[in-house]
Amino acid sequence: MEEQKSVSKSTLELAPSDGKYQQYVDTMQRMQFVVNTMREEPSPAPQGQHPADDASVITHCVFPPAGGVLTYLARYEQPFRGFPFNDTVQEMDELKKLAKIILQKFLPYIEKASLFGKLRFLLATDHIQVLAKYYLFAYHWHVKRYRLKFNMYCQPLREMWQVIDKSSDAIGEDELREAIRDGVCMFLEFDNAYRYRFQDILSELDKEKLKKDVGKEVIRLFDLLIEREVHEPGKTSMADKWKMLRKIIYYFLKFNPKIKATIRNIFLRVNLSEIDFSIEDRYYCSFRKDYKFGFMMRENLPIREVPKGSPIQVEKTVEIKQ
Repeated sequence: MEEQKSVSKSTLELAPSDGKYQQYVDTMQRMQFVVNTMREEPSPAPQGQHPADDASVITHCVFPPAGGVLTYLARYEQPFRGFPFNDTVQEMDELKKLAKIILQKFLPYIEKASLFGKLRFLLATDHIQVLAKYYLFAYHWHVKRYRLKFNMYCQPLREMWQVIDKSSDAIGEDELREAIRDGVCMFLEFDNAYRYRFQDILSELDKEKLKKDVGKEVIRLFDLLIEREVHEPGKTSMADKWKMLRKIIYYFLKFNPKIKATIRNIFLRVNLSEIDFSIEDRYYCSFRKDYKFGFMMRENLPIREVPKGSPIQVEKTVEIKQ
């Protein structure tokens, strides 16, 4: 794939040999212990702080000339497209939880409402859309400080970034278009579970069907998502999240022509070959037990086990382009 091309000659040490890096990690772990002792509910361990023999230890990163970043992890044969910044991942996670809570409270209220109550909801869709827009603005305000440079997104999200950014006819307000663009790209860049599902389901998009009936095609894709989810005991079912979102999308597509036209215009412009899985994506998808990817079912590929044994030996450097 294009992100595997050769990179620069310049290197930067990831773990300084003077021991200061290890002192920093030790200090952060001690601080986390004190914070967890003080709080009513302990915080999850920061991303990236793993035992020395953990398969997820980052060994080095590469910035290909084509864009994006490739993160190499101990024991894994392929690099991961992206880099999981701890502060960004945690911030995005909190915002996702807030949206989830709002939807969980809102949907049951609508479903239990009387016929008159449902009618009032339909008449108020414009007001609800305004509230949703301002939630998106608030979301954007939070993620803006962590926003990546355009060329640092992985290829599928560079494609989405450009399509949304150039959709002034579909999304008139510059501020709203920027919020949607950054919100979608940041959300998917820092959550590969959602990004891989997004890539998988877009590979099933039929643009001819989308032209004829936007609502029918979008709901068909949601049904595929729900069907491909695998519920793991003891974990929250992603299928329930998709069912919840499917209901909301159904209402807005049925009663809001503007949203229907916006979705139609954006996804007709997407170059689906740019969204497709790379070699690296396919490799990391093959470890997931919570979702049945289309390409894995078609090719009858087995689910891989997390690599064990001695870490793959690579230099601890970050390669950067000139």
